[in-house]
Amino acid sequence: MTDERPDPAEIEAAWTTPEPSPGLADRVLATHFGEPQPVEPSPRLRPWMWAVAAVVVAVLGVGLMLRGGGTVEDELRARQIETIALGDRATAVAQPGAHLAWSVQSDGTTRIDQSSGRVFYRVDHGERFDVVTPQGTVTVTGTCFSVDLERSKMKSTNIRGGALGAALASALVVAVYEGGVVLANEHGSVDVGPGQAARVADARAPVRFDPDGDEYRDDEAATKKNETSKPGQLAGDPMAHIKRQERDLDRIREEKDAQAARIRELEEQVLALGGSVDPKSPEAKKARAKMCASQSRGGACPFLEPDQETLLEMARCGTIKIDSLGFLDNVEAPVPGEYSDRLGISDPAESKKLDAAIAQQYEDYNGKLREIYLELGGDEETAEYASGSTLQSFIFDQLDRETFGDIQRAIAEERAGLREPPQDPTSMALEERVARMMAEDGNDFERLVGEQLGPERARELRRKHDGWPGSTSVHSSDCRDPQ
Repeated sequence: MTDERPDPAEIEAAWTTPEPSPGLADRVLATHFGEPQPVEPSPRLRPWMWAVAAVVVAVLGVGLMLRGGGTVEDELRARQIETIALGDRATAVAQPGAHLAWSVQSDGTTRIDQSSGRVFYRVDHGERFDVVTPQGTVTVTGTCFSVDLERSKMKSTNIRGGALGAALASALVVAVYEGGVVLANEHGSVDVGPGQAARVADARAPVRFDPDGDEYRDDEAATKKNETSKPGQLAGDPMAHIKRQERDLDRIREEKDAQAARIRELEEQVLALGGSVDPKSPEAKKARAKMCASQSRGGACPFLEPDQETLLEMARCGTIKIDSLGFLDNVEAPVPGEYSDRLGISDPAESKKLDAAIAQQYEDYNGKLREIYLELGGDEETAEYASGSTLQSFIFDQLDRETFGDIQRAIAEERAGLREPPQDPTSMALEERVARMMAEDGNDFERLVGEQLGPERARELRRKHDGWPGSTSVHSSDCRDPQ
């Protein structure tokens, strides 16, 4: 998914500034500072007044341009804990295995499609904000809550096509820390307030339940339980108290991650507004590198071609950025011409060559997935019919996450020029093969397109949307200085 923006140079070339109408400065100053006094301003103040008027009009004009922007869309498949900003008023902390896609409109109206995993959300008050899951929809206006799609254990057999995702999602659990939400599905709805939780399972209406116990309780039963506790005595058994403490710790950790994302967002705004006196100072370069290292597509930093300062910061934090091709996850091969339309290619001959590169990339990528799946003990039938997304879900359940993180850091250091890539791909461990296959997804496709259309044209097409159309992701681990 992409957020296409006009070329600033084209806007500047096409824009002609009209002469201000008579009395514009007086009207602007009167609006923002009150009606003018009857004393005639000194002629020497006139240039200053014109300058103020020009600044106010420019700011108002930019504000209208920004408010008139279109919908921003993207998606995330979290391989580890990842924090993302959802527009200007929401932050999500996704746990490994979470999959969500979002659409944020210019007025702040937001829709999240969360198909798997656990995600913590912090949402400031504003327009409608929906989290849509296969089990139900969570609607909020401003709150702090988590959405957890509980999953049963997966077996390596009896999995076919895209049915795996539906088989795994067994229940939806929503826990509210602040504010309130409404959890609803076709069978009913329930209000969930601070400290409460609700659950949906087995195609039934949502119900509130006591998060400290295993049984469902209504509000009256929960109140009675608390009233029967003696002063100084824990409500419920000790294990229930431990569970509450564990939930509080999880919430604090998730809020910490959300706050860190908000800090990065504010730093980005300060830099964008010219907050640094000397943008070439070491402090400003370091601040910008930190901002750009964690930023996905559509922000103030280039996603596809980061500068050296950003690459070094990405190496320090084990960060890699990937522009994934959306068609690789499909069960069926891509439809000819579809991707050409997304890239704006109108030449039939060029479109046909691009389709050839797409077909090759689809076959190569999914072929590697099938090989790894079978190597891990998967069955032949699933390997033949399952989608790339299904095979990836199975593979990632078998990986050693610590080893995967170390390889991710090594790739980031290679991209920053701090180490040489391995010379013998055949000797790689499973985690390294998977990590490099993911990291090189966009590069491999650019190489195939280059074979068909030439390297310069391939790079031009990839730059058009600051990465291939599809989805972009940023994967990071802990930050530490290279040895």
